[in-house]
Amino acid sequence: MVNTIFSFNIYRMEMLRNFRVFLIWAAAICGILFLGMMFYPAINAGNLLDTIEPIFESTMMKSVLAVFGADLSNLGNLMGFYVTYNSIYNILLGCIFAAVLAGNLLAREEADRTAEFLFTKPVSRLNIFISKSAVLLTYIAAMSMVFFFTSWISMEVVKKDAFRQLDISNKDKELLIAQIEKKPDEIYEVFNLDNESFKEYSLSYAASLLQSNTTEMEQMDLDIEDMNILLERVGNSPELFFESVLENPEEYMSMFSMGSDQRDEFLHNVENERIEYYKTKDSFYNSPDIFLQFLNEKPALALDQFCDETGSMSDVVSVFALPGDFENRIFRKYNVEKLAVFCFYVFLLLTSVGCCVLFISLLIRRGASVLGFAIGIVLLFYFLKSITEIAAGFSGTIRLIGLISPFSWIDMDINADDYSLIWWRAGLFVILSITSMVAASFRLGRKDILV
Repeated sequence: MVNTIFSFNIYRMEMLRNFRVFLIWAAAICGILFLGMMFYPAINAGNLLDTIEPIFESTMMKSVLAVFGADLSNLGNLMGFYVTYNSIYNILLGCIFAAVLAGNLLAREEADRTAEFLFTKPVSRLNIFISKSAVLLTYIAAMSMVFFFTSWISMEVVKKDAFRQLDISNKDKELLIAQIEKKPDEIYEVFNLDNESFKEYSLSYAASLLQSNTTEMEQMDLDIEDMNILLERVGNSPELFFESVLENPEEYMSMFSMGSDQRDEFLHNVENERIEYYKTKDSFYNSPDIFLQFLNEKPALALDQFCDETGSMSDVVSVFALPGDFENRIFRKYNVEKLAVFCFYVFLLLTSVGCCVLFISLLIRRGASVLGFAIGIVLLFYFLKSITEIAAGFSGTIRLIGLISPFSWIDMDINADDYSLIWWRAGLFVILSITSMVAASFRLGRKDILV
């Protein structure tokens, strides 16, 4: 039965025929990946990120960074640099490899006039298609594995220059909270909680809430300059900020494009926010509830102070009777599990691009350049994703157009606490791959092969 749907001879012949091409592409992609990662230490040397940060303050430049799945806040850590660098070069090169391989598997039989030999053999076209498709999937899987191991090795080489980054699991977070609840009075000394800490916690927490609610941010109708002014004043002293707003509401109302008829409503809202702030601050110093809320919602607010050096959490571990390896579990220079998820996304992308090009290669006329056509498809997908990411900084609805491109289906936010394989993203890759393969099989079965 196997021989009727799969020919090992055809599979072996195509594997040997394309082996040299695979080695060249693998060496090029992995060589660029490895050498590129060697530049990571330079990113953290001489305050380079602080120097270039003003350049990327505009909406346009932030959108350009978003094309590469990055922002300056995570570019300095190892995983953020890795994703940014690979989205520019290596993923694109990998897709070109998959497209070129897929474009040649079947179309080359006509171009090289070997179809006369192959299609007159006592094997069905379905047999030929499945055998050649297996070659495509084998080399894509091999490329993805080489990609993963090269990424892993390069991170091991440069990790000595990387910052430790909080990477706490939900299980460890729940363990920490449970242990704190047993000794709540110890948190103020162990976590260095003071007036400055509360200001930092509360403002960071409020900023994260605003960023997660884009609708509310749009309704605020603030331009970038006014927003920076407000953040600077609040950051200096929240108490003085509230007093300043209540003493001179007109200045702040103008920032929010509010008319004089809304003055009473504005003052009422500001007074309520001030009362809430002082109530929260009072609770922060009299019970652990507010601190535990911050810790549960934004663990980095409380734990980032221990990132700098190994052993800095010794008091936390001993006072709250945490496991001896707790610090090493929650602080890492990179996460192998997240790296594997990202590389699996790359595998799905290469597979979907390869399957799509395999189908399209059967639609073009004999003699047309399959190589140029395959590369063109990849660049089109990449350009579509890039241009919609840039435009999304000015219009969120444009981002939806970018979902046409498989490049948009990879989750680039590798530094997210809950980074994992998302079912709908993986589903889109699988649907495109299966649909393309079925369509290619149907097309080959009915195509008039020129011999």
